[in-house]
Amino acid sequence: MAGYKAWQKNFERHVNKGEKAIRILAPAPYKIKEERDKIDPVTQEIMLDRDGNPQKEEVEITIPAFRAVSVFDVSQTDEKPIPELEAKELLSDVEGYQDMIHAVEDVSPVPIEMEEIAGESKGYFDREARRIVVQENMSESQTLKTIYRVITKKCYIHQPCGFRNRF
Repeated sequence: MAGYKAWQKNFERHVNKGEKAIRILAPAPYKIKEERDKIDPVTQEIMLDRDGNPQKEEVEITIPAFRAVSVFDVSQTDEKPIPELEAKELLSDVEGYQDMIHAVEDVSPVPIEMEEIAGESKGYFDREARRIVVQENMSESQTLKTIYRVITKKCYIHQPCGFRNRF
C-alpha cells in the first residue's frame, strides 16, 4: 500500500486509470505547548517562587491523532516490477492473544478456520466456502498478522465477502 505519488516516486509505478483509492487512517500526531507547574526533579514536588507561588514552565506535548489518507494496493498499479522481499516469520507471543482472536472473529465477515495448508501459504480466502483459512500451529504474532492480511486484502480490497457492507 502506498499513496498515489509514493508509487511514482519510490517504486516507479503508476496507478491504473480508474482505480479507486482505499481510505485508511494514518498517524498524524501534532504538538502543543502547555504551561505547567515546574516539578523539582529530586523531590518530585512543585517548585515555588519567592512569593510562594508555583513556578511555571512551558512544555511541548505530542498529541496522538490520525487522519484519513488515500492509498492504492500494488494490484492497482503497473510498470516497473516490485522487488521481491523475503518476509521473515514472526515468532513472538502476543499479550491478550485469545481476546484478540475472539475480537477479530467477531468482526470478520466470514468464519476463520485454522487447518494444515499445503505449500508456502500461511492463509487465504476460500471463495467457494466463504471462509478464511489460516495455517495452524504458527506463532501467535504470525497467526494474527496472517488473519489481518487476509481480511484486509481479500475482504476489503477485492470485496468478495462483503466486508464494506458490514459498516
